[in-house]
Amino acid sequence: MTEAGELYTLGCAEQGQLGRVGERYIARGGHNRKGIDILLEPGRVVPKNRRTVFADVWAGSYDTVALTTDNEVLACGLNNYNQLGINKGMTFYSLVKSKGFSDALGGKAWKDISFGQHHALGLDGTGKVHSIGRVEYGRLGLGDKETEGGINDAMVPTLVRKLADKKFQRYVTTAKKQNVDLDKLSEQEIKTEITITYTCTKNFILQFYVVSMVNIYNQ
Repeated sequence: MTEAGELYTLGCAEQGQLGRVGERYIARGGHNRKGIDILLEPGRVVPKNRRTVFADVWAGSYDTVALTTDNEVLACGLNNYNQLGINKGMTFYSLVKSKGFSDALGGKAWKDISFGQHHALGLDGTGKVHSIGRVEYGRLGLGDKETEGGINDAMVPTLVRKLADKKFQRYVTTAKKQNVDLDKLSEQEIKTEITITYTCTKNFILQFYVVSMVNIYNQ
């Protein structure tokens, strides 16, 4: 993102994550007059509203989300578990509004958004964590109540209540399938295991989600 609020991307475009390379190009395996330069050189992402000015941007392996100065979230990429916060559509090759992320905070801006392979975590301005996307393996940290016993995916960013009494500054997600439900971890395991790491405001690192499922369920 430039100082003027313009967005540029480069790299893999197979899942639409660049927001500027069409599905036809992908289907042809990159065989067109531009070759692979269109992927290897930074190119500007132009949203439908050309007057849009971006304030922040976050990217994962398969997804890109960008925050506008109007606190609207635009997204592109893989959406097979609704991780972009868009109700319909599996893959988006250009930026479209994420109603899920745009409306979740009542018009307030997200401080941070981070993607795993099939889920995302959002950090709001008060330091609270929200999760969205695929529920399997407990990666969302929502527990049984919010997911109907671990069956239903989170279709919109949903507050992780297990962390609601803590304020965080930043976090890192992982696409690995080694995450477990917070409700199934003891307090000691929540503090000592590692896979998703959150940094708290009190210089304390809360580490959880990290023992592999095999290790957890064999205990």
